Amino acid sequence: MHLTKMLAHKRVIIRLIRKWEKTWGLLGLSDRVTVNFSKRLRRSWGRSTPRLYRISLHFSLRQTTSKLPVVLCHEVAHIAAYHLYGDRILPHGREWCHLVMQAGFVPQTKLHTPAMAISGKLDPTAKLYEHTCPVCQFRRIAKRPCYSWRCGDCVSAGLEGKMVIRLLSSVISTKEKEPL
Repeated sequence: MHLTKMLAHKRVIIRLIRKWEKTWGLLGLSDRVTVNFSKRLRRSWGRSTPRLYRISLHFSLRQTTSKLPVVLCHEVAHIAAYHLYGDRILPHGREWCHLVMQAGFVPQTKLHTPAMAISGKLDPTAKLYEHTCPVCQFRRIAKRPCYSWRCGDCVSAGLEGKMVIRLLSSVISTKEKEPL
């Protein structure tokens, strides 16, 4: 990657973290957090080590700007929650959710890129099916249609829980494909 593009990413990352540190009342967070892009992440977009103020992001996030703020906020919120509330909170608990919402995002634990969610590899030719609950919008991705799948939350609420299945035609763009 070009040095100028790397510097631009670094500036964007620092600007975002500074915005959130003010929102969360954790001034100086942007000076302590280190962010790197890793080719070793296969099944997730990011990983944080709150105690060490360290974040690793999936290498493909260097090419896509749309997912970067969402994933970065998710990981920075883990660090902020750890330093605000200690280590006895759940990773995606109330405290973490509150921080993500304060930053202006919807708290979510999965950011779907179907091919990565299934195999850990970004394969643009993979034939994948999205299973969505029409009631609560819960989503699952599979390599084949699974007609027996039901939405657990809706079934628990006494509903049928039947999922709507659709073939995902364009799984991932070549810009987002992970270099091997």
